Amino acid sequence: MILPGLSAMGSMPALVAYDYVQKQGDQQVEALRNSPTLKSEISYFTQRLPVATETPAIDLSDDFRVKREISYFRSKLPLIQNVDDFLADERLVSFAMTAYGLADKTDKTQYVEDGELKTKFDKQFLIDMVFKDSQLDGTSPVKALGPNWQALNKDMNFSDYGTNRIRDRDFVVGLIDKYVGAKNDAATEAANADKRQSYITLERFSSDSRLMRFAMVAAGLGSETDKIGLAQRILREDPENPKSAVKQLDDARWTAFREMFDFGSKGRIALPINASVIDQYVEGVRNAEIEEQNPALSAAMFLKEQGTTVKNTFQILASPTLREVFTVTFNLPREMALQSVETQAGYIDRAFDIAKLQDPKELDKLIQRFLLASDSGTQTVDSSGGLLNLFA
Repeated sequence: MILPGLSAMGSMPALVAYDYVQKQGDQQVEALRNSPTLKSEISYFTQRLPVATETPAIDLSDDFRVKREISYFRSKLPLIQNVDDFLADERLVSFAMTAYGLADKTDKTQYVEDGELKTKFDKQFLIDMVFKDSQLDGTSPVKALGPNWQALNKDMNFSDYGTNRIRDRDFVVGLIDKYVGAKNDAATEAANADKRQSYITLERFSSDSRLMRFAMVAAGLGSETDKIGLAQRILREDPENPKSAVKQLDDARWTAFREMFDFGSKGRIALPINASVIDQYVEGVRNAEIEEQNPALSAAMFLKEQGTTVKNTFQILASPTLREVFTVTFNLPREMALQSVETQAGYIDRAFDIAKLQDPKELDKLIQRFLLASDSGTQTVDSSGGLLNLFA
């Protein structure tokens, strides 16, 4: 589709056209949002991505059932005289086991001794062993049961501590905090259980070219949608690895793409889908429309948006759009692309102080100079004729 007002700029000078496009932004965005094509794409995206969002952590500290168990735990502990008293109260045992993440253990488990699988023990035997057996001498068979069992045994076995631990106020407060935390985790996990059946995974997301194109446009990569293979690689790699593609590219757009669509260590997207992502997509489509009509005007808008994120010359060289802006603005020889990166950086550094990009006024001056250079034909932006063609 053609954006509203784009065809009306026929005889406008470059700077006037740029100002006009900036002012028409809201009207153009609204027109795009209401277009059948974008409505379809947004619907396709939002129908698949919300199922990938996690339920926020649930807080049960004020839940009456949790408060009831805490009250029971506090009231009964002073009555405990020995380990048998404690084990005789299933609610106390359950409270302690829940606090250490053991509430969901089955009635039977395997028990390893001296590196050999000996037999299966019922839950009561495990409870007796954990609360009665000392670990201080290093011979406790609890070691084979896993870190949660070991932590419970270390903190609460009556063989070492008697009733001292359950009389220690700080320990009891800490145990209650553990219990609430474990209940919170369990409730959050349960709330997410059904969602996870339909989570969109990294593999499903990256293999859906329609979703990938949407994501790339939202991250400002509308001109790179033919590089889905690279996008897939960037999503799969660890972004902290200095050899990863996103580090090697050193392009703010690819970095934004990786951060926006982060699947994390669990392979499920961590992005909360919200209006800002949709807004970025619509803006990306708008920029693509403008670029199709006139690359120079689009490049000026890109410079306006990304200029303050540029911290060094190598970022300019890594961005085809910014490289073109500086080449056109300062009439740099295109043959410099055949030289070393350091030599190319030298050309740009001699022409312009990159630190000035952090100053909005200096950035606007650079944009004006670029548009004037493009409009005057000092250099052509591309083989299609650039901004002059639009205004012819």
